[in-house]
Amino acid sequence: MMSSQERRSCKRARLNHPVMMGINGRIVRLAEILDAGERGLRVRVTGQSGLRVGHEVEIFSLSAYKRIDASRLQCSIAWQDSDNFEVGLRYLQ
Repeated sequence: MMSSQERRSCKRARLNHPVMMGINGRIVRLAEILDAGERGLRVRVTGQSGLRVGHEVEIFSLSAYKRIDASRLQCSIAWQDSDNFEVGLRYLQ
């Protein structure tokens, strides 16, 4: 798991971009990418039940939600902040 010190040492780009998050290939939630760096993303999620560090998730744009051919970003949950409804995602690709 990445420490908070490691998270802060990476350059981040603020995005505030709405996306969808797929969990275990089926559960889909509305989410917002707050910022992104070379190792991963910080995402605010609507509800965190069922999210655990180590779970793999898919991130995709709202417009691509129902398209089968849409590209999806594969990530794993690196950390979780339940108080702020945020998760840190590490890129798998």
